[in-house]
Amino acid sequence: MAEKKMTINARFEYLRVMQVKYLMAAGRKAKSELLDQMESVTHLGRKYLIALMNGLPLQRHTRCRERQRVYDEEVTQAIETVADALDWICAERLQPTLRQTAQRLITFGEMEATSAVLDKLGRILQRIRPTERLPRAYPGRRAETSAQQAVPISIIPWNEPEPGHFEVDLVHHGLPDTDGNLVCTLQFIDVLTGWSERFAIMGFAFGTIWDALQAFRRRCPIPPREIHTDNGSEFINCALIAYFGKELLHTSQTRGRPGHHNDNRFVEQKNSSLVRAYFGSLPLHTSLQRQSLDQIYEEMWLYYNFF
Repeated sequence: MAEKKMTINARFEYLRVMQVKYLMAAGRKAKSELLDQMESVTHLGRKYLIALMNGLPLQRHTRCRERQRVYDEEVTQAIETVADALDWICAERLQPTLRQTAQRLITFGEMEATSAVLDKLGRILQRIRPTERLPRAYPGRRAETSAQQAVPISIIPWNEPEPGHFEVDLVHHGLPDTDGNLVCTLQFIDVLTGWSERFAIMGFAFGTIWDALQAFRRRCPIPPREIHTDNGSEFINCALIAYFGKELLHTSQTRGRPGHHNDNRFVEQKNSSLVRAYFGSLPLHTSLQRQSLDQIYEEMWLYYNFF
């Protein structure tokens, strides 16, 4: 059974009682035991608790003014309508197109909204944090491998002005069987146009991934300028990096930050809507299943790219 979270008022009452005991405690051992107890009850950091216990008497300060809703029910309804029309894409992709998509839906009679609501939808765009500035790696992260150091970290901005910047990801269809066989999907999404390519592959060894990359270059009508992946070993390995630099002379290879899946938000969203929505967690292991998957992707290639 999940532990019930302590309310803020209850936490203040508890800490006020414990502060009196802490100040009256004799010796470091007694205070340390009280801190252990407070940590387990409140889930607050030890240093923060020490500062509270040695500070002024605890009391909860009232707000100078209560927070008010910035956006009313009409704006919320408009956002839900636009999000539904765009198949509930992630927030970073939804925000820049809110006003533009709402105006198109109004033009075709799919929704109604006042000019005031449209102005508020436009102001939401101003709150987007820039993606060009990458935050520091979180403390304690393991050192990067030599392969990772060879591939620069970046994020393809949502307003990328030229086609050819592809986010790439690998989708595993279950777990390997007793012989180590596993069917995977390698998916490419162009950030500007939304053009998508999918390939069913058997496993994710270097040769398999490299052959799929070559098939992608031959088939895709958009010349690839950038291939952006996560930090999986199927993409970030010395063999692939060496061939990548030798063969794809006009294509750069980049990667997202370790542990930040939203750096590949376009392809991650399409993993859900174009792969998992069709196959769910269905395990696939045989060559016949891989061929069937490729046949389905042929139909999807025509439907999603042209219609």
